Amino acid sequence: RPTAGGADPPTRSDPSPPAPSDLPARAPPRSSSEHLDFQQRGPAGGGPRLEARRLLLLASSALWRRRPAEMGLAGEKFQLGTVGALSLSVVSSVSIVICNKALMSALGFIFATTLTSWHLLVTFCSLHVALCMKLFEHKPFDARTVMGFGVLNGISIGLLNLSLGFNSVGFYQMTKLAIIPCTVILETLFFRKKFSRYIQLSLSVLLFGVGVATVTDLQLNAMGSVLSLLAIVTTCIAQIMTNTIQKKFKVSSTQLLYQSCPYQALTLFIVGPFLDGFLTNKNVFAFAYTPQVLVSIELGCENLP
Repeated sequence: RPTAGGADPPTRSDPSPPAPSDLPARAPPRSSSEHLDFQQRGPAGGGPRLEARRLLLLASSALWRRRPAEMGLAGEKFQLGTVGALSLSVVSSVSIVICNKALMSALGFIFATTLTSWHLLVTFCSLHVALCMKLFEHKPFDARTVMGFGVLNGISIGLLNLSLGFNSVGFYQMTKLAIIPCTVILETLFFRKKFSRYIQLSLSVLLFGVGVATVTDLQLNAMGSVLSLLAIVTTCIAQIMTNTIQKKFKVSSTQLLYQSCPYQALTLFIVGPFLDGFLTNKNVFAFAYTPQVLVSIELGCENLP
């Protein structure tokens, strides 16, 4: 653009590129061993800050190398603990059923309700010992809820043992299996709870097996069938109440059992002799307690904890 005087403006000359001799010399590329040593030590003259950073990186890398091994060990311990607890539960449950059935059938002690009250009393004493050993924490909550749950759960357990006394072991086990689908049906009808198709299919197969076992059972009788039906209904309601109470009051199953066990034992201890006398026409206090009977009762109680 011309200036006011008409002359062209002076042009700005571009600086000439520097000569190759004026450029700083590039460092030669490092080998792999030198690069690794550079990463570990830091550049020369880095000072204590880079040294601390290097130590921090080394410590974190060592921690991440150890973590998978520790997690794997913890997972193995958890799996072993779960398998051991399930195995112990199965063994104790089968042992209790065998002892009770032998006591009722072979030794003639048919007072199932009174026997259940003794079992629950031993359970409460065992839990109290565990509480004194600080194996779990005592957490009291609403007394009316505990009392109602204890009475209902005691009745359901008593009816299950009465079902064992009037039915075969196979039919008794089918009764316990039928509790699962019946609980699902009650939760679907009254709580609008949804279950996947896989669970529904599995429960259908289970119900089919229960039906086949019921039809082919040669020891089926009217009294045993009524007791089994009542046991299923009361146990389903008790299980739903257990889940509801645990969520509402934030208690574990052990804490709930410790709270409700005295009411369960007291209910069956009061009702048991009269109910057993009505169903069997015999008096539990007039029974001849032989050493075999006492040993079988003790074995059944020892398997409970």
